[in-house]
Order: sequence, then structure tokens, then C-alpha cells
Amino acid sequence: MKSFVPTLVMSECWPEPFSFVDQYGGRPWGLPEALWPSCSDCGRAMPLLAQFAHHPERIDLGREGRRVYLFLCQNEEDHCYEGHAFVFLEAEQCTGRWTERPTSASTLLPSVTVVGWREKEDGISPEEYVRFFQRLEEGGKAWSSLHEMETKLKGTPTFIQKPGGDASTFAGQIDCFLKVIDNIPPELWQKDQFGRSIYQSPTEGSLFMSRSKEEGIAYLDFVNFGDSGMGYFFIRPDRERPEGSFFWDCC
Repeated sequence: MKSFVPTLVMSECWPEPFSFVDQYGGRPWGLPEALWPSCSDCGRAMPLLAQFAHHPERIDLGREGRRVYLFLCQNEEDHCYEGHAFVFLEAEQCTGRWTERPTSASTLLPSVTVVGWREKEDGISPEEYVRFFQRLEEGGKAWSSLHEMETKLKGTPTFIQKPGGDASTFAGQIDCFLKVIDNIPPELWQKDQFGRSIYQSPTEGSLFMSRSKEEGIAYLDFVNFGDSGMGYFFIRPDRERPEGSFFWDCC
């Protein structure tokens, strides 16, 4: 099965875009403030988990120019991590600017920009892919033969341990750790009292990161999906009324 793996950079270490870009975390681009969703459980405005533009192969949203915004509650104060919402927006509805953060929003997720997509064959046949989701429908846990816990669009999920979603609408997965290009200025790297790597972001404060053995790569502690968890999203790309669903699972 074909998948698309993002090349990621910390947004503040990259030239600011002045148009919509695929992105994880941060503030949405182009979303009217009135459409920023709140959690149905705790009532707080939810942080953006990701935003993507329609692409006929990577992420089919049903119409050219359409964008999708996925929000996920990360309200640590009330231990609320399940609430989520999808907002689908046509190009003509976009404001052409960064969306102002609501006063009720809990802490936003770190902003990570997609600077490219790498097409990849995951080695899973269409028959194996269908069997993966059949195991879920039968009430079993489903693990693929993939070893990489990576963020991607399309392809085959690494693992899912509870029912949810289906083969025809699987759109992608988001790891709790994001693999980013380490273009961070050396003076912004520090260590905490436990020896863990800290990126002292000028705008977002202290962010836990770890440098990879792979030169020039770091891993950002991005979102709370429990213990080494993964988030999965599914999209039904109807031309008039697209729909999305999301859940996360942990090892």
C-alpha cells in the first residue's frame, strides 16, 4: 500500500508561510474564528492537531481547494484528551490569515510545518490491508508487519487495538512523537534536571525533544496519546458533505 510521509520542521525555525500549508499543531491558517470548535466534554476550545489541503492521492477531501482542520482536546487540568472535531472548509471560505486563538483555548500544540511529502510503499498488499481491518471488525487487535511508528497519510496503520474506522476511509495516522529536521539553533538546546533534552522555544516555552542517532533528525514530544500512542483519522470524501472520525490508541 502506498503512503505519504511528511518532511517536518519546527515552524518557528522556518520562513513563515503567507498562505495555507499542511501543518501539525500551532494555529490554523484561514479558519474563521467563529468556526474554531470547543470540546463537548470540558467546553474549552480545542487545539489544532493538524490541517491538510485536498490532494487526489495523499488525502482526498472530495473537492479541489478544500481544506480539513482536525482538532483534539488536550485539557490537562480536567484530564480531557478524547474530544475532537473536524472542520472542512472551501477555499473561498478561508480568511487568508492566521486564526486568532480563542481565550478559552487550552495550551496549543507545538507548530510543525510540512515542507515536503515522501511517497513510500509500505510492503502491505491490498489483501493484507483488508485483512487488517477485518480483524478489527471481528473484535481482535490488529498489528501490521510494519515496524516504524511513523506519522503518515494513507498506507496501512501500524497497529490498532480497538474497533474504529474502516479500510475504505482510513486517511492517516499521527504518532505522539514527530520526527523533525534538526535545524534548531544550538543555543536553544538545553538539558533538564533529569538529563532530558529540552528545546527552549522562543515562542512556545520548553519542549521535550530527543536527538536521533540519525544525523540532523530530532523527535518532538508532540501530543498526549497515552503511552507511546498513535492517533488515527478517517475521512469520507463526499463532494457535498465530507465527514471525519478520529481516535487514538496506545501500546
